[in-house]
Amino acid sequence: MSEPKYFDVDLNILNNNQKEVVKILLEIAPWVHRIWLKQVDEEKKLSLFYPNGVTAQEIEQASISDPDILSHYTVVKKEPGGLVSVSYREEYKEEIEEIIALLLKASELSEDNVFSKHLKDLAKDFDEGDFDSVIVDYVKTEDGPISLLLGPISSYQDTMFGVKRSFQYNLRVIRPDLTKEVQNMADIAKSGIILKPLSIETSNISKEKIKVSVVDVITFAGRQAGSTPSSTNLPDDADMVKEYGTKIVFYQNSMINKTDTILKPVKRYLPQKLVDIPEDRMNTAYLRMVSLHEISEALLKFKKINERMLGYNDSMRELNAFLMGIKSARYYVINGLFTVQDFNDIKIAFILYGIDAINRRHDNMSIMEYAKGFAIIFNYGYEKGIFTVKENVLHVKMDNMIKLDKLINLVLTIFAEGSYQDVDALFKRYGSFDLISKLFKK
Repeated sequence: MSEPKYFDVDLNILNNNQKEVVKILLEIAPWVHRIWLKQVDEEKKLSLFYPNGVTAQEIEQASISDPDILSHYTVVKKEPGGLVSVSYREEYKEEIEEIIALLLKASELSEDNVFSKHLKDLAKDFDEGDFDSVIVDYVKTEDGPISLLLGPISSYQDTMFGVKRSFQYNLRVIRPDLTKEVQNMADIAKSGIILKPLSIETSNISKEKIKVSVVDVITFAGRQAGSTPSSTNLPDDADMVKEYGTKIVFYQNSMINKTDTILKPVKRYLPQKLVDIPEDRMNTAYLRMVSLHEISEALLKFKKINERMLGYNDSMRELNAFLMGIKSARYYVINGLFTVQDFNDIKIAFILYGIDAINRRHDNMSIMEYAKGFAIIFNYGYEKGIFTVKENVLHVKMDNMIKLDKLINLVLTIFAEGSYQDVDALFKRYGSFDLISKLFKK
C-alpha cells in the first residue's frame, strides 16, 4: 500500500512560526491519502467510485431519479432498493474530521493573517462538504511563503464517466527566483498573441486573473502521491475561470526528480545528437515546456466539455494544452524571452515527456490521459513524416514539427466546438498505441 511522498526541502526561507505551522499541516497528508486509498484500487488500477459489476447504463438510469449519483462529490453504492449516492462528507467522515481539526489548529497558530483565514475557510468548506468552494477559495487566495492544495480536485481517475473527483494534497514553499520568468511568460501569453482563431470563444479570462508561481513541494498525498505531478492548473470549469481566474503552480523539485528518474531513461529512444543536452538545460527546458502547457490550458478553457467530450474530456484537454504550448514557444522566441536553442530544447523535452507517458500509461490512471493524447501526436507525426522509426530509435525532423500546426488547429476546433462524434473519430484514426508501443518498450 502506498504512502504520501515527501521531499527534502530547504525551509530556511521560513520564520520559526511558519516552520511550526508546516509541522501541523504535514499531519494532514496521511489522512488525505487514507481517503484516496478508499477511492482507488492501486493494485488493479481501478477506481472505486461505483459498485463493482454495475454498468454505465445502470448508473445513468439511476441518476435520473437521483442526480447526485453523477455528482463530483459522491460515491455510488448498491443497496437492496437500488443504487444510491453517498456524499464524500458522510463517506469519509472520520478522515475529514481529522483534517478539519488540523486546519483549525494551524490557522490558530499562524501569524500570517491571509494564510490563517484561508485555512479557516478551508475547514469551513470541508465541514459543510462544499468542495466547489474549496477550489474557489484556493484560486482567490494570494499565496505567501507557504501554500497548499487540498481536496477532491481532479476527475482523471473516474474511468467510467470522468466526473468523480479524487482527493489529493500538496504542501509547498515559494521559489521567488524561478517565479519571475514564469510570470514573464504568462504576461506575454496574456497579451493575446498566442491565442487561437478569434471565432472560438474561450472563458475570456482577464489578464489580471492568471496567477502563476514556482514552488518546492514538501509533500504530495492522495492522487498526487501516485502521479507526482509537475504542475496544477485550477479550476477546470470555464465559468469558474471567468469569474474567479486561474492559478497555475509549478512544482520545481518534482520536475527535477522527473528529469532524473523519468526523462533521462527514455533518451535512448532518440538519436544521441538530439538528447546530448547538459542537465541544467534539460531541467530548464522541462520547466518551460510544462509552463507553456499550463499557460495555454489556462487561456483555452471551454464550456460544456464533459457533455460534449464525454469520456474524452481529460485526454482532449491535455492534448490541446500540450500542442498549443509547443506552438506558443515560437512567440517567446520572437519576444526575446527564449533563444532558438531554448526552443529546440523545449521540443526535445516535449517528445521525451510523450515517450514516458506512453511507456508508463498502465502504471497510473492519470498518466493514461496524457498517453492517449501523445498517441495522437506520434501517430499523426509519423504519417506526416515528422517522425521515422529505425532500429528502435525515433528520428525527428525538428524543422518539420511545424506540420503539427494542422493537427493543432483540428484539435483546438474539436475541443472548443466539436461533438462526441468529432473527438471519437479523431481518436479512432490516430489514437492507436500499436506503432508506438512497439518502439517505446521499457
